[in-house]
Amino acid sequence: MSGTRTMALSLRPQPVEDPEKESIKYMLQRINEERGGFRHITEEGLKEEIRAREAGEVSSGEEDVDDGEAATKEKEPKSRREELYAARGEMLQHILSAQNEALTALDFVSLLLSRDSPNQAAMSMSPYLKQNAPPGSLGVDSWHGKQPDRTQERNDDLLAKGLRMQSLQASADSLLGAASRLEKNIKRETEYWNQVLSVSEQGWSICRLPRERHNLGVRFGFSEALPQFKERGLAALRADEDGNVLLSQGLAHRPKAVRVRMRENGQVIGTSTTPRLADESETTLESRIRRARDSLFHEELFHEMVRESRTIASYGVKVKDSTIYLPTRPTHQRRSEDANMVQEVLIDLVVLDKVSDEIRLTQQDGFAQTISLALRLLLSHAHRQKLKQRSQPPLPFSAAKREVPVQLILR
Repeated sequence: MSGTRTMALSLRPQPVEDPEKESIKYMLQRINEERGGFRHITEEGLKEEIRAREAGEVSSGEEDVDDGEAATKEKEPKSRREELYAARGEMLQHILSAQNEALTALDFVSLLLSRDSPNQAAMSMSPYLKQNAPPGSLGVDSWHGKQPDRTQERNDDLLAKGLRMQSLQASADSLLGAASRLEKNIKRETEYWNQVLSVSEQGWSICRLPRERHNLGVRFGFSEALPQFKERGLAALRADEDGNVLLSQGLAHRPKAVRVRMRENGQVIGTSTTPRLADESETTLESRIRRARDSLFHEELFHEMVRESRTIASYGVKVKDSTIYLPTRPTHQRRSEDANMVQEVLIDLVVLDKVSDEIRLTQQDGFAQTISLALRLLLSHAHRQKLKQRSQPPLPFSAAKREVPVQLILR
């Protein structure tokens, strides 16, 4: 119609810039094609080219020709037809994906409506859905939103705060317990080292145990004693729960002492005194070490006398029931008037807690005590002789085993 205004409408796609032109890969390819790579590009050359363009020595036409040649070279690997086919394939792919999504949504709505209108819903269901899902197998219910319970929310908040406070309280209790244990350990270590230091100040030798490098020990034995007694002269210093030092190894035995008795015609007429047991007030570490040393000394003394008694049996010395019987004088030296009188010395090793309550005799106690002191002095003299002999140049090495000499104590 002449009165109707017509407007020419052209539906053309909006030109889209190629994103590949902005990529670093494209820029590197362009530099390689225009400049022949980075090998011949220098800073001075680029500055010279910029100054030439500003001075007008390079015309814009040459630049346009160079840009046109680059565009032509760019489009050579990929033609227009290939671009159209690629765009068409991408468009079809999106269309098929949208169609698949729409059909899936249609099947879902149809299966949902098949519960109320099975005949009408079956008209829009796909054959695959009809074979694998029976009509009415999917339903829907309408639920009203639950109103928030402010009381329950406050209770939940209080519960969360209570749990956090309980956790913090447990952490605080754990830290306090750790601090208490640390304080207890410090007191224990302080008490232990104070006792060890007091023992060292008294002159006792403190050293590491040969088989326990992490524990200390005290050496109370005699260096010139027999090997079996020398090994027992080292005890470990261990701490109990309160930090008090506990002595182990050789000190765990019951204290013993050598007892000397005078007997005449089968009747005991004198007994030497034995060391008394420790009182409750005498519980210091030094006193316990001293008692253990004395007990070990008496055990070694009795052991040496038993060894010696086997070599002087011709003098009438005999050992019976762990007791050494020593006659005071040979039979041929007795006077005629007291020929029937038999006197002998009985030496045995007793446990102190078994003889502490016995009644002491007083007739020949002094003579028995003198013999007991003499025996101990003779063993100490034997130790000094061993020390003197050990300080001398040693004997030549020999394959023969050297026997331990018998000490002359009873003789």
